[in-house]
Amino acid sequence: MAKSSMGAQQDCKRRDLLPRSLATAPIAHFVAYGTAQPLECPGSVDDPQTLPGHLCVYENYRRWVSNTREMIIYDPVTEWGPASNRFGAGLDLHPNDPGTVSSQGTWAVTAP
Repeated sequence: MAKSSMGAQQDCKRRDLLPRSLATAPIAHFVAYGTAQPLECPGSVDDPQTLPGHLCVYENYRRWVSNTREMIIYDPVTEWGPASNRFGAGLDLHPNDPGTVSSQGTWAVTAP
């Protein structure tokens, strides 16, 4: 489990490496603030959990949410998403207009 936060005035990227590499890349899921989590992410922002082979990012705060176009989990090597790799993942926050947008949350990953 880890806690992360990010903010953006333009597009903003944040990359997190896993404490140790996995045998294969986990399937990435982003649980946006105020939405229901998929079955692969049975936890919560206060208790992040994931089924084996998945990465779940739980957002617990977003400021100026109406200004956020999208949040994407991406592979930090290929910069393609939604994806991750066996070493980690990145979050890419895209605001609609110039201005400050911020987001924070927790994540969990479990090896397959």
